[in-house]
Amino acid sequence: MRIKWLMLGLVLPLLFACGAHGTVPEGAYLRSEFTGGYLSNVVYVFREGRVAYAASGDLDHVDFDAHAAVKTGNVGTYQRNGDQLRIVWGDGSVQDGPIRLDQSGGGFQFYGAPFAPIRRIDHPSRLKGRYYGGASFGGVSNAFDLVFDGAGGYRHSQTASIASSSAASTVSAASSSDGGGRYQLSGTRLTLGDETHWAYEVPTDHRAVVEMLIVDGVVMTRAD
Repeated sequence: MRIKWLMLGLVLPLLFACGAHGTVPEGAYLRSEFTGGYLSNVVYVFREGRVAYAASGDLDHVDFDAHAAVKTGNVGTYQRNGDQLRIVWGDGSVQDGPIRLDQSGGGFQFYGAPFAPIRRIDHPSRLKGRYYGGASFGGVSNAFDLVFDGAGGYRHSQTASIASSSAASTVSAASSSDGGGRYQLSGTRLTLGDETHWAYEVPTDHRAVVEMLIVDGVVMTRAD
């Protein structure tokens, strides 16, 4: 529970990040809400009338058609008229209601949940410390732990678990891996050893370091 409230405490002030009212919701956002007692974080990208749900990878150049090919309902169209926002998803479902902008225009609330702006990390030196997070898709969950020393070195650990339930039985399995090496951050490209990932942040008041890190769509929170 402590972790849930820590993340919520970081997310709520994010609505007061900088931006321009006229462009909202154009851009990438983190939507956070409690669902069934759990904190749910989902990345949305709004670009030129199209919106992607659970976006990952290069958030500056989302391939909406490829994203829709995986799941039709994860891509839709949107239109904002004044204080109203309407989203029509590819599966035909519609979200239509008021959009409440924050005081400076960076974030907004829609359908009872805050949307915090996602930004590029402006300097590699701000990526320092331990970050942890996870993701769950189709019965497979992954927990990630990354430690950056601020001098080009990193360590990581990952634990994956698989759970499948039916009327007859429940099957589960788990595996883990650890490693490390050298890292580089150039723009939005984060190189870990010989692997390249896409990295962003959700800005907070603590600008000296990145507090909320997004790597390939997975949200990670700084632990120290």
